[in-house]
Amino acid sequence: MFPTGRFANRTPTSLAIAALLMAACPSLAMQQEEDDDKPLLAGPSVDIQAEHTTLVHRDFSGEFQRLDRHPAEAALDLVRERFAIDEDSAQAIDAILAERRKTLDDLVVDRLDVLIKLSNGGNDEDRAEAIAVLRQAMGPIARKGQLGDRIRRHLPTDAATEHQRLEREYLEAAIEDRVALLQAEGGTMGERGLRMRARAIEMLVGLGAEVKGAYERTIVQQGQRVDELIALLNLSPDQEGKVRRIIQEYGEKTLLSKEARDDASSRLAVFLEVAAELTPEQRRTLLERARGER
Repeated sequence: MFPTGRFANRTPTSLAIAALLMAACPSLAMQQEEDDDKPLLAGPSVDIQAEHTTLVHRDFSGEFQRLDRHPAEAALDLVRERFAIDEDSAQAIDAILAERRKTLDDLVVDRLDVLIKLSNGGNDEDRAEAIAVLRQAMGPIARKGQLGDRIRRHLPTDAATEHQRLEREYLEAAIEDRVALLQAEGGTMGERGLRMRARAIEMLVGLGAEVKGAYERTIVQQGQRVDELIALLNLSPDQEGKVRRIIQEYGEKTLLSKEARDDASSRLAVFLEVAAELTPEQRRTLLERARGER
C-alpha cells in the first residue's frame, strides 16, 4: 500500500527535478557533453522527403512540446508502426525497456523521501543527495550504453536509421528551444557554453520525466486502488476519512522511514485497523476482496 491524499498529489514535475539538480551541480553540463549523445547527433542524414513522422510538436502558441518519456522510447512507437520487427528482436527491446522502468520504479519506491524533498524545494544537501541517488540507481543501466543505441541494435537497418533520425531530430529541437529560453533569461556565457548547458538541462528534464512516470506508475496507481476499495465498500464520509488516514499514515511510515517494515504482520495490523471502522457487511466485502473473490 502506498501513500495517497497529499502525497499522491505531489507529483514532482520533470522540469522541477531537472532545475533543482542543475542548481546543485552546474558542472554536470560539461560531463554530459563529454559522455552523451555525440554518436546520436553525428548520425547519418536522411532524405527530407522520407521524413513522414516526427516527435517535434508545438502548441497553438508555438511553444515546444516536450515528451513525457525518453525520446528513444517514443521514437520506437513510431518506428513500430512503419517497420516489421521480428519477434525475437521485439522481445529483446521490450526487455531493455522493462529493465529501465523497473529501475526507475524501484528508485521511486525505495527513495520516495528524496523525491518529496525535491518537490518541496529542497536545499543544497537534498539536491546533492538526489544526484547521488540518481547516479547510483541509473549506473548499471548507463554502463550498458545509451537507450537509443541499445534499441537500435535490435532493429533492421532501415528501421534503425529512422529511429535515430526521430530521436536526433527531437533532441536537436529541444536543445535549440532550451538555448532560446536560456538566452531569454539573460545568460552571459558563450554560444558553446550555452548549448552545453542546454544539452545537460534537457537530459535532466528527460530523466525527470521518466522519474515522474515511475512515480505515477507506483504511488499514484496504488492510490487509485485505494479509491477502488473505498468505492467497493460504499463508505460513509466519516468512514472514508478514517480509512484514508489509516492507509496514508501506514504508507508514509513504511516508505519514508528506513526503520519501518512493510511485512505481512504490519499489513495485517492495518487490515484490522481498517476493518474496525467498518460495518459487518462491509467487513465481509473487504474479506472477499482480500481473498480475491471480488
